[in-house]
Amino acid sequence: MKHQLQAACLVFLPLILASQAVFVQDGEHKIPLEAVKHLKVLSSGYRKSTFKDVCTQPSLPKDLVPVCKDKDAVGVFRRLTAKINDVDLCEICAVVACSGCK
Repeated sequence: MKHQLQAACLVFLPLILASQAVFVQDGEHKIPLEAVKHLKVLSSGYRKSTFKDVCTQPSLPKDLVPVCKDKDAVGVFRRLTAKINDVDLCEICAVVACSGCK
């Protein structure tokens, strides 16, 4: 019985955690907050006016790859990073663009 409970926890815990993830949305793009945080770190090495080079980075989170195919990718990246200027506010759902909060 104990092993069955442990197995059930191993199966369901990742699903529960994934269902409580926080997302940042820009238009049709709904990106996990952690990926947007990583984007902000990646883009800090570039001039604020351009995000084009971010798409060539091998460490770009896979959740952001579809944005690179968007004709307004630079605008989407700029808006996503602007929405999380104060990440703590996003994590407590004070920002309308963030969803999936507790």
